[in-house]
Amino acid sequence: MINNIGRFISGIIELDKTEESVNFRKRRMKVMCGGMGMLILLCIAFSIYPMLNGYYGTFGTYLGLILSMGLSLVMLFWTNSTGTAATIAGFGSFMVFAISFFVNPYPMRGGLDGFWLWLLLIPFMADYFAGLVTGFQISMGGFTLSVIYMWGFREHFIEYGGDVLTFYPIIFLAASFIAWVLQYEIVYNHRIELKAEEAEKMRQQERLKNMEKELAAYEENMSLINRHHHDLRHYTRVLRQLLNEGDTAEAIHYLNELDGNLENVTSMTYCDNKLINSILSIYHNRLKKDSCTMKIRAGVPEDLNMTDVDLSALISNILENCAEALEKIPTEEKYLDVKLDYENGKLKGSVVNSCIPGTKFDSEGHPVSSKKIKSGIGTKNIISIVEKYGGSVGFEEKDSTFVTRFVLAC
Repeated sequence: MINNIGRFISGIIELDKTEESVNFRKRRMKVMCGGMGMLILLCIAFSIYPMLNGYYGTFGTYLGLILSMGLSLVMLFWTNSTGTAATIAGFGSFMVFAISFFVNPYPMRGGLDGFWLWLLLIPFMADYFAGLVTGFQISMGGFTLSVIYMWGFREHFIEYGGDVLTFYPIIFLAASFIAWVLQYEIVYNHRIELKAEEAEKMRQQERLKNMEKELAAYEENMSLINRHHHDLRHYTRVLRQLLNEGDTAEAIHYLNELDGNLENVTSMTYCDNKLINSILSIYHNRLKKDSCTMKIRAGVPEDLNMTDVDLSALISNILENCAEALEKIPTEEKYLDVKLDYENGKLKGSVVNSCIPGTKFDSEGHPVSSKKIKSGIGTKNIISIVEKYGGSVGFEEKDSTFVTRFVLAC
């Protein structure tokens, strides 16, 4: 029992940390701005009729709510704290209702109908805007108010009937619990998403480190090629001398030694762009080890109006997605076709790889990750980079192949 309580408290602390994360706070601030703005507009709309028809008590209630939520928005922009803003809006609303319904406690004049509506909504709004801990505190403020009103000032509200006065605080407490559980599920699911994103970011960083090592190896390989190319004249002179002297055995030995030095040197030049050339070479060497059939064509100039970071991330993420898909394919069916072109200020790409049929796509036509821990960060990066340069990207599965096409201005 004690262990379970300890785990529960630990879980609450972890979820509270999740709610304080930058991404979660940004999303909640955006939702809170929209939500509070909408509520202010509704209160303004609902206040027009009472104001024009002399129901100044009701008009005063709506005016108090507008001021309360307006102040909460000011505090939101000033402090960047959704908890502070939600606390002001929540307790401000409680005070407005406390005054309004104590002054006008008659059911036939609007009375407690609004009290039911607003105070039953506040727990859901407070938990969503302020988070589990602060939202719970705000909800308990509403519960305390309902107890004071229904049980403390029972005679003042007796026209509503004994059952309403008895059970309202209990109903409010139940609504607060439901709101808290719903928010718990939202935060818990978001926490899982954050962990998946962090795991994917770590994979991306590890992938970047590996690529840096492979790029270094590639540059060393190219340096070796250039050196052998420079020394080729000397090799031929030595061979000519050995053959002229009739020392065929030594000439063959020399050729074998030279062949051994060149065995691991692979020269692959696809285009004038060194960065793209390096990336294509890296993935060519990587997939060649898995006996993948490849067709790579590239016609991209050295100078592009695009940062090396974006260009590297775009091509690498596309090819990495292909490599991950090809890992699941039998050796004899592994196939990759890469085509990159540059024309009229636009970089165009078409990448086709064999895949296992059944790729799922979301409503926007983007592939959904098939990993146990879903993140889709690689695909998100591809889309983000293409859109950054005013382009478009499309994904398609056709005849056991997956096709990625993109075009962007650079």
